[in-house]
Amino acid sequence: MSGAALWHRGFLSWWCARDAKQSYNDGMLFLVCEEWAKYVQKVDYWGGQLLHADFAFPGGLRLQCISVYASPVHQEVLPMLARLCSVLASASAMGYQVILAGDLNGVFNPACDRVPSGSSGRPDTALMRLLAHQDLIDVFHMIHPREHSLQSMTRINPADSSSGSQIDYILASPELVLWATD
Repeated sequence: MSGAALWHRGFLSWWCARDAKQSYNDGMLFLVCEEWAKYVQKVDYWGGQLLHADFAFPGGLRLQCISVYASPVHQEVLPMLARLCSVLASASAMGYQVILAGDLNGVFNPACDRVPSGSSGRPDTALMRLLAHQDLIDVFHMIHPREHSLQSMTRINPADSSSGSQIDYILASPELVLWATD
């Protein structure tokens, strides 16, 4: 299910959900400020798990912003992985810079991205393994390289205040990361 673009308080928004029956609790929203909205070339949705917009800015910058929701259900992730792989390959072939953000429900390095730390230093899901080979940089860890505390993580079990994982990410092309600030 996906909705048409909607203007509200200086923002253009797009929304998609996996299931229309659960649409109030399940979905992704893309907000683009009015100043940037005029540069949107295309917006595409896939299965309520991917939402991406292509921008063409004056001066030649081509940007693709990708929002991802990776379901914790393995069978739901595999088709999304195939689609995401296609989206990323197309962006690369067309010379787009990429910002990818979302709830990835996995970590790149369990030894650093979990509290308590995992024993492995390898990405823990198929999605994270795919993204680890995409020449995208974790913006948070670039700005805060020594931050490995629960304050920067999602508590997977709210009843357990002593454990968590970094499952929400903002990844960007190396050229874009140079402009990232705290």
